[in-house]
Amino acid sequence: AGLAGASAGARSELPFEVRVNNILLHGVIDRLDGLKDGAVVTDYKLGLPHVSHHFQVGVYAWGAGQVLVTDNVRARVVYLGHDPIRVDDVETQSGRVSALVEAIGKSFKAQEFAAKPGEVCALCEHRHHCPSSALTREAPAS
Repeated sequence: AGLAGASAGARSELPFEVRVNNILLHGVIDRLDGLKDGAVVTDYKLGLPHVSHHFQVGVYAWGAGQVLVTDNVRARVVYLGHDPIRVDDVETQSGRVSALVEAIGKSFKAQEFAAKPGEVCALCEHRHHCPSSALTREAPAS
């Protein structure tokens, strides 16, 4: 509460699960502040900023919105290892997360997992081993 200020509706280390058909998303929200008209999800990080942190907190905000039945969930990432502390407001893009969850569900149901290489490959932890990744198709430097 000291970093973000006191809040009567604040909860910390809040586990959540959201099931959409055959997909289960789960995680632990570092801080959730309940507001009169929605909520704020805060994720705390100690390391360097990375684009994956925005995606993670965006998914958490989507999950909070599903559980709280509201479209008004804001998100932020707080980087504690900076002086001064860095706070990034995150565009939640709940429609994109919903579409992604739906597409994953359809792939599971159809048992079709066609790779669609693109800019997302740069964030994938399997990119160095994936036959569909541009990184594995590049000719080695001589």
